[in-house]
Amino acid sequence: MLPAIWPGDVLSVRRLDSEPATPGDVVLCQREGRLVAHRVVQRTFRPDGIQWLLRGDSVAGNDEPVSSRELLGKVVSLERGSRRLPLRSPLAGHLASLIFRRFDFATRAMLWWFCPSSKVLQH
Repeated sequence: MLPAIWPGDVLSVRRLDSEPATPGDVVLCQREGRLVAHRVVQRTFRPDGIQWLLRGDSVAGNDEPVSSRELLGKVVSLERGSRRLPLRSPLAGHLASLIFRRFDFATRAMLWWFCPSSKVLQH
């Protein structure tokens, strides 16, 4: 989810009981035994329930649709080091996402510079 979420960030998640996630929100879901935090692209109402289209900020394509059962909650903030940050998507974040989506080298270089101990770089 670069650039919004970095390796080592701790996410605060709120259940979606009172307010639904809307496009632009980052949600946490469970898929194939893994936890995934991706941004909501679209919410679709179907006879069997709501389906959500999600996508990582630095990924070109959407994920497979997610059911409400798989959706665990909405990411409301994150902790990076000793700072607690709100989760926003400013214009600079959109531009960075576009770059990371197009150029894998840019993503790897940024991770190497800011997160040298990241396991992502060892592949």
